[in-house]
Amino acid sequence: RLTLAALKHSAGGAPLSRQEAALCQGPSTVPPTITADNVVTWQRAAWDCTESGVSIPAPSVTRWSVDDLERAQAAATLVVGLHQASQEDRTPGWLTADALRRWADDPGPRASVYDRALIVRAYLLLGGHADDSMVRHLASQFMAHRGCPGLPGLYRPDDEPGCDLKTTWAVWELDKALDRKLGALPS
Repeated sequence: RLTLAALKHSAGGAPLSRQEAALCQGPSTVPPTITADNVVTWQRAAWDCTESGVSIPAPSVTRWSVDDLERAQAAATLVVGLHQASQEDRTPGWLTADALRRWADDPGPRASVYDRALIVRAYLLLGGHADDSMVRHLASQFMAHRGCPGLPGLYRPDDEPGCDLKTTWAVWELDKALDRKLGALPS
């Protein structure tokens, strides 16, 4: 219900109703404690609420190690979600650019295009730096996934023939963070 209301609002529709906005304060919609297991749910709800002009409660975060791709992706989701909700000050001290550097440099062969874009963006939001070598490497990886029939500027999630808006958005947001150095944004 919240996602649909937020989508209608972002498409120029009415603001969220009182009942819909109240969902942004409810722990069943926006978990008050973020874990590696619920961070995606939290981030999606936080994004829906903040994009609709409704603030969310400040979350607490349970510590997890960033020792595998799934946990690095969860950590990156947390960083980007806190940024989207203008709650960067809630980023836990254990989650630093250094903690994500390994994953930003090389997330491994199982990482999707979305994972790569999200992790590098989070690394940058935490104060990391993308040197020219990293930018060139990312640009070549992403270029291999650019375009599908009738949509040459969008991105495919992996080796799939169809484009994906979530993947495209992640690549575009990373390109913005890199001052358009990837060449991924439409002109």
